[in-house]
Amino acid sequence: MNIKIRTATILDKDDYFYWVNLVAVRVNSFSKDTITFNEHAKWFEDSLSSKKSFMYVGCIGGSLVGQVRFDLIGEINEFSVDIHLSPDFMGQGLGSELLAAGLKRLRSDVDCPLIVEAVIFTANKASIKCFKRNNFLLTSTCEIKNIRCKKFKYHV
Repeated sequence: MNIKIRTATILDKDDYFYWVNLVAVRVNSFSKDTITFNEHAKWFEDSLSSKKSFMYVGCIGGSLVGQVRFDLIGEINEFSVDIHLSPDFMGQGLGSELLAAGLKRLRSDVDCPLIVEAVIFTANKASIKCFKRNNFLLTSTCEIKNIRCKKFKYHV
């Protein structure tokens, strides 16, 4: 399938809210608590207006596949990454394609060498596979909030 990527808009707020509260997403999040709509709305609007966040939505035809977000950390070209798929598209290997499209768009929007860091629960085999397919390299293992994690980096 061919995922088209676009910048997120305020009209995506409800979809992001739905995705972030999916059980499959909460299980792989450091905070297991359900996020309230008010908390989400403030975060979403702040993130959309921030020059430190790059929020993208992936689409196939008229359907939303999911979101990929890059947040600036530290250096001018170093980002963390967050990715969620719509439940209709989970389990089809589209996470790798969404991530690839997001990375391509970020490179275009930032136009400088990039370092992207992913912190993934060791038990989240699907995400690890997705990031490895996109040439992220394992840099370390760690424990965060008593959860074993793997850190991956991507350089371009």
